[in-house]
Amino acid sequence: MLWIFLVLLYGILKGAREILKKKALEKNSTIEVLFVYTLLSFLIVLPDAGNAAGMELRFYFYIAAKSFVIFLAWMCSFKAIRKMPISLYGVLIKGEEERMEEWKERCITNIEKICTEEEDSMEWYAAVGEAVGRLSLLPECYTKVQGEP
Repeated sequence: MLWIFLVLLYGILKGAREILKKKALEKNSTIEVLFVYTLLSFLIVLPDAGNAAGMELRFYFYIAAKSFVIFLAWMCSFKAIRKMPISLYGVLIKGEEERMEEWKERCITNIEKICTEEEDSMEWYAAVGEAVGRLSLLPECYTKVQGEP
């Protein structure tokens, strides 16, 4: 059961990180936000830096090359996020299978009601997947929607 909590916590923290990243990019340049991200990561790793002191010289080169690739990937993603006016939300409904169709319809109705009130300021779309018996089947549903073999 602990893994479910950890997966949900990861999802919440990842979503919060994306929101904070987008907000940070509204008032700061990409380089400034990336610098703060890198600085915070460095400070988190710093207490364990002594364990890396005994590495061979070639491994430092590999680490530098990997860091550069990550830097380029972050730059591209930050630039893309700044230009995208899109926010995505997901809703999972949990309950007895017999009432799932009713709950799905109620959920769609509520989302429709909320979004219709704001139609002048945003465009919105809703997509509904199929019901699954357990969370581990969600990737399979996603694959079916994407049309991948």
